[in-house]
Amino acid sequence: MTSQHKGLPSDPKRRAVERQSARAGGVTRGGEPRRVKLLIWLLFLAWCFCFVWSFVDFAVTEAEGSSFVRGINRLGGFLAWQLATIVLAATLFGVGWMQPHGLSRSSRRLTRLPLILLAVAWVCVVIAGITFFLLDRMESTIR
Repeated sequence: MTSQHKGLPSDPKRRAVERQSARAGGVTRGGEPRRVKLLIWLLFLAWCFCFVWSFVDFAVTEAEGSSFVRGINRLGGFLAWQLATIVLAATLFGVGWMQPHGLSRSSRRLTRLPLILLAVAWVCVVIAGITFFLLDRMESTIR
């Protein structure tokens, strides 16, 4: 008996054949399908675009209206783009969730990143809003 059998994964010829057949079948080096990796990157880039554009749109849109409601149109555009980022982040997370064993570690982290960043950003917005409210309240009581 020999120490190496033909079907073992440590056989270099077998590994080379498996790599070649994997490349022909559209599988990346990490073992994930190329279409899934491309979908992950496209969704991530779309999320990045929508996230950045929500702030750009808010900054460049002219405020309309008068007195109390002046500029509310800017807020509507910002929230619409943020809704798009939430949908894209949830979709990206779902793609990562549906591929439990086929994704590399970096792709799996990439599918979770937008949802985590959105959660952190909204928590920061809420904390900033509470802080400004309390500072304004303290200032009015000091006068």
